[in-house]
Amino acid sequence: MKKSYEPPGHKRQIVESLVTGGQCSARAACRHFELHRSTFSYQAKEPDAWLAKLKAALRRLSNLH
Repeated sequence: MKKSYEPPGHKRQIVESLVTGGQCSARAACRHFELHRSTFSYQAKEPDAWLAKLKAALRRLSNLH
């Protein structure tokens, strides 16, 4: 039987709802949905101002050519 593809972000939301609802542990939910626990606990970082300025400058330069 072919597995259906479920994006990690969607799996993460499902696991989060199960864990916060107290229905199971994070470890058990991650194992069930085949999601690495490091992916589940990852916190995205906000881009700093320097990186935002650099990206804007690169976009301006690329639009010139």
